[in-house]
Amino acid sequence: MLISDINTIIQNENSSTPTTNDRQILAKLKIYSNLAEIIQPLGDLPLEFSAEDWSNIRSDSLTLIGSNVNLTGQTITEKKNSFNNQLIYVRSPLSSQTETRFLEATMIDENRSLVKFVDNNISQEPIFFTVSSNEILYINEPLRSKYYVNFTYDATDTVYVSYLRSNLNWKTRYQLYLFDESEEPILIAMADIRNNGKSRIDIENAELLAGDINLKMSDQQNSGAENGFYRALAPAYNSQFPTTVEKSQEVAGVYVYTINQSFSIDSKTNYLLPMFRPQVNVTRFVSIYKTYFYGVTKSTGKGERSYRLSSDVFLPRGNCMIREYDYFVGERYL
Repeated sequence: MLISDINTIIQNENSSTPTTNDRQILAKLKIYSNLAEIIQPLGDLPLEFSAEDWSNIRSDSLTLIGSNVNLTGQTITEKKNSFNNQLIYVRSPLSSQTETRFLEATMIDENRSLVKFVDNNISQEPIFFTVSSNEILYINEPLRSKYYVNFTYDATDTVYVSYLRSNLNWKTRYQLYLFDESEEPILIAMADIRNNGKSRIDIENAELLAGDINLKMSDQQNSGAENGFYRALAPAYNSQFPTTVEKSQEVAGVYVYTINQSFSIDSKTNYLLPMFRPQVNVTRFVSIYKTYFYGVTKSTGKGERSYRLSSDVFLPRGNCMIREYDYFVGERYL
């Protein structure tokens, strides 16, 4: 709550600002192990991106695609609204621990946090001084930089914009169940799709890609640690037909897994989908590593549980949890 009194206002220390959850609708996604390619019909130009979205986009990947498009030019511009000459409030020296008082002032140079204040009790002339950012109360919400991308092109058919985004990726998780030699082993594969952004995304069409792929994030980008994440198994009751990952198609050493229908992922969420159950053969044996010392006849060795697995289909790289007779006995990275 704010209480105004002439040119002074009081702010309660416990006041808070409500927030809203954003939602993004993505027409087509090609999701890789560390990046995702966003493909959208080209809308009005220039395209606008928030600073947060831009931090997760590889700017060198932004381009136009289509069956007949000729890109002739492209510009990327950063813009930020200035608060210079805007009315603000700055923390008053009369503030106490129970309440914070702010004085009306004018921002002169926001880069230096230089403000102008008029107090006839002190001087007939304006007083200029600098303040720290946490001592400023803005009348309007401070806006972060926005990025604008513009294209010039020639096209006769539908044009799409394509770019890589680092806060959306996927990996494979496996569960291997081993029984008596008379029973066939079971390998279950799940697609683990991670939305590490702050917005919920609605995905109309998506493909998961694995195999001979070499894509890297730029040095400035970081996908972020999965601390405090929420993991959700795709619920089958949301649709008459459950969302699943279809069998792969191999194209030039790249394996493409198509998701059979549209779906949504909340922010900071891992979304798991069933993939396939391949026919596998597993050989169990014990590996012994020996260490020999020159000139000494005695040697030492240690036995280690090992497995050799073969499958009738390509297995994307991923971590595999191993159970024998309903007990976890280890894990391996396939």
